[in-house]
Amino acid sequence: MIRRAAIDNRTVLPLANIIKPLLQPEDDVITYNQYYQELPFYLERRITILNWQNEMSQGMRHQDTSAWMINDSIFWQRYLGKGRVFVFISKDEFKKWQKTHPKTLFYLLGQTLNNVVLTNHPL
Repeated sequence: MIRRAAIDNRTVLPLANIIKPLLQPEDDVITYNQYYQELPFYLERRITILNWQNEMSQGMRHQDTSAWMINDSIFWQRYLGKGRVFVFISKDEFKKWQKTHPKTLFYLLGQTLNNVVLTNHPL
């Protein structure tokens, strides 16, 4: 009998591998209402986090995190701006996004069973 290792469908490694060769220093990588803990490691850079506190709440009280922990208003300023933004988002959140922002342009770069990566400008 052959035993197969379980594959963790929650990992964003396949998505990180898609954008890593495309990333420029001025690009913004944002996780949308989620924090993928392995993503900064895979991309070797700091990630911007939208609307996520949980385990980070304690540290946020002692450090200025406003540059990389953002709210919806700042997200939309960046996403609709001239800079290139890559967004990691769960498929459930992506479905909500498409319903609540049907006219917002996005370019789908890849997806796994649970997550999507998209960008605001064509590559």
